[in-house]
Amino acid sequence: EGFESRSTETEKLDIPELEGVNTEEGVARLGGKVSSYLRLLSKFADNQADAVTRIRSELEAGNLEQAVRTAHTLKGVSGSLGATALQASGQELETILKSGGDVPEEALLEQAEMELARVVRLIKGLSKGTAASSAGHSTGLPADFDQQLNALLELLEDYDSAAEDKLLEILNQVGG
Repeated sequence: EGFESRSTETEKLDIPELEGVNTEEGVARLGGKVSSYLRLLSKFADNQADAVTRIRSELEAGNLEQAVRTAHTLKGVSGSLGATALQASGQELETILKSGGDVPEEALLEQAEMELARVVRLIKGLSKGTAASSAGHSTGLPADFDQQLNALLELLEDYDSAAEDKLLEILNQVGG
């Protein structure tokens, strides 16, 4: 109910506009923090760009369980961003894969792949504008970086909602 006013008080960053992505909803999910949302977009573009390709490879290798996990991650992160069409594709892939009987239709994989590529392209277009400003300050990793990552991994494995806070804490320490 008061996301707009709160976010404008704390940050002067504009909520990015990405066609077909509900960025305002994505920012609201992160407590109105535009900077956190921009970091999440960037991480998504880096880590999920090949998700559908990975699902195909995992299926070819007979690794159904990993394919389900990859689809689940794609669905979850897309949802966090507000990328609703991509989230729906990820959900559909996950459901079909979980049922175990069917391999997803090639058309579904292609649709997911096209939407994923489109979203990643838009995100990369955004980051071109901000990359120059952030490239100048590269910070070293904190001494306890490994421990922090292991703590994050445990939270993730337990599906603990504190994982997001831990991740943002780590990202802040390493300057994104």
